[in-house]
Amino acid sequence: MIVQLVLPAFNMLIGTTLKVPYDRALFWVSAFGFVLSTVCCGQLSAFISRRSSRGYLPEAIPEERAVFSPRRVLVVLHSRLPSC
Repeated sequence: MIVQLVLPAFNMLIGTTLKVPYDRALFWVSAFGFVLSTVCCGQLSAFISRRSSRGYLPEAIPEERAVFSPRRVLVVLHSRLPSC
């Protein structure tokens, strides 16, 4: 892993000893959550880009003129989620 290779040099740089807690459940839960959120954001952006290309079935997808639409909610969530 890159972390194991870089960690000794980083420890010397900051003057303290840091370790990766592989034996703690919280580490694995947070790592799994990070991977899951990364995959979900990728799927969300793929869904939004597929949904925004209306040229392939113009008669099957109605035009969205409503104030509240699922697409707008997804776009706002996708743009605001990484800044949390």
